Amino acid sequence: VPDKDPVLMTVNVDDIFGDPNKQFLIWDCRTMREFESGRIARAAHLELDGLRFGSRQDAVRDLESIIAKNEPLRISGTHVCLFGSGMPAEDAFDVIPAAACLTKNGFRYISFLKGGFPEVLTKSPEQVAHLSRTKLEAAISLRKRQEERSLYARERGVPDGVIALVNRTDSEVTDMVDKAKGTIERFGSEIRSAITNQIAQRNSKNAEG
Repeated sequence: VPDKDPVLMTVNVDDIFGDPNKQFLIWDCRTMREFESGRIARAAHLELDGLRFGSRQDAVRDLESIIAKNEPLRISGTHVCLFGSGMPAEDAFDVIPAAACLTKNGFRYISFLKGGFPEVLTKSPEQVAHLSRTKLEAAISLRKRQEERSLYARERGVPDGVIALVNRTDSEVTDMVDKAKGTIERFGSEIRSAITNQIAQRNSKNAEG
């Protein structure tokens, strides 16, 4: 109702898919790996890894991005539904803060899907596309490990700049180290070359003098 303050609502699967006259823009707030392993056919992915795994700065950046991406919907009054893993302890770190952020910033029709993706998979499997249960289980397992690492780091006061590394996979860290080595070697070579040129120029001037 336009003359009332925005309120965060909780909806179920029947609310979203049971009435063809109800139109929702659906945001899938799980990790990208989970999204790619099975998703609601008409849902779009909303990146929330900063809230889920990152530093305080990452979380703020995610919230600012959420507001910017949804800004056109504030004007149109579109009903936006967000959902996540369906586990309350996990949703509390990503999809619920995201939904609350939109509500607090004046988006009137924001809802949170109770039960998340598992509820859709159980009650409306016909709405799910590109499902690979093996990949989905692996993606969920990876997310849980990343969440445990992130929580461990935060509780021990690990600096913000390090938390992002804590949640990288081994292969990602290896790639980052290799790239860093390449950059250091390249700049080291350029610095050595510049110093050699300067020495040569100085010797040349001394010889001329």
